[in-house]
Amino acid sequence: MKLTLIVLLSLLVLACGCRAAHPLLGAKGYDVVRPQFVDIPVPEGFRYLRDKSYSFEYDWKKVRHGRLTYRGLLPDEEVRDFYREKMIGVNWREDVHTGGEKTTIIFEKGSGDNKERCVVTIYTIEDRTIVEIELDPVK
Repeated sequence: MKLTLIVLLSLLVLACGCRAAHPLLGAKGYDVVRPQFVDIPVPEGFRYLRDKSYSFEYDWKKVRHGRLTYRGLLPDEEVRDFYREKMIGVNWREDVHTGGEKTTIIFEKGSGDNKERCVVTIYTIEDRTIVEIELDPVK
């Protein structure tokens, strides 16, 4: 009886530990109260992954930089269409769009010393859509 219980518990522990979750799926998400950068929209219902993100902004130099990661349930095609429509609505120009396992859309905004590039990467892990946004000045 004891041996059977030990074997069953061992199998249960092994079964639970066999499939490790992807780190982005296990990361704690936070509701998006407001987008990190006001001119980069976030789809409704997506959660901000603070441990996988960073950003800073120098108002006096008008320099913004960051990598923002979000997780949500919309299909990646809908998220792609969301960004292609909404970014243009806040004065970003679509520069490049690539598909495949990951969709990457590159937007640019501004000119001269105030030019910025925003790279939006969209992909799916299991049943979740991940959006990674990289914002950098263009020099």
